[in-house]
Amino acid sequence: MAVIAVAMSATAHADTMPVPLSIVSGADLTSGVTMTGSNGNSLAVAKLGSTMDSDFYMSFTLDASYLGTMGDNDFVTLWMNNTGTFNPGFTDPTIGLKGNEGGSGTNDLMLRLSGTGGTFANYDLDTEGGTVTILSKLSKTGGTLFDQMEMWVFGGINTSPLADLVTLAGTADAYASTSVGGSLSEIGYVGLRSANLSGGDMVTVDNVQFAAVVPEPGTWAMLGMGSLVGLALFFRKRQTALAA
Repeated sequence: MAVIAVAMSATAHADTMPVPLSIVSGADLTSGVTMTGSNGNSLAVAKLGSTMDSDFYMSFTLDASYLGTMGDNDFVTLWMNNTGTFNPGFTDPTIGLKGNEGGSGTNDLMLRLSGTGGTFANYDLDTEGGTVTILSKLSKTGGTLFDQMEMWVFGGINTSPLADLVTLAGTADAYASTSVGGSLSEIGYVGLRSANLSGGDMVTVDNVQFAAVVPEPGTWAMLGMGSLVGLALFFRKRQTALAA
């Protein structure tokens, strides 16, 4: 059953550290992948410069303006996990296009921590122009697993750095979140999946970005010395990856 989220969130966090992506297979997700009737579970796969084991953001643009009339369950999404291989058991966080709520409504943009359903933002691509910029946050709200996923939808294509999109979260055109089904503690890969596209369909995913959330000063002050040392090593590893 599709879930529709309409409430806005105030959890956006402006302090982030960019995480680079490197191609594993397929096209470069940071410079555009266009699907013209092609379907597959791993049309493009990229590795994150650092494994995400705490809260992080990701963003991307989606252009479905040449799709024509949206078909039920037209499907173009990004999945995330720590293996780099699509999981047919559907245990991976997933975000993107799922046309007409899979056939049960008119909204088209969904997110899920696992499973085959999804929570949908109140946004119909057929009536809103077909191009969007999507910002998402994955969080650990108290345990070791990513158990919350949020999505902010902005109409049109915005190629700004992810950190700028985070500051715009309060102006998003739609919002959705879910806390159902989280099962992963680390994420190190992102992949592109499509299904149910026909020969005349065209959808482009572009400008995929990731960034780690940097703890606020108050959080640093509450940490013990051992945790501070560990975090210093953690961010040194990130800086090394960025310089490579």
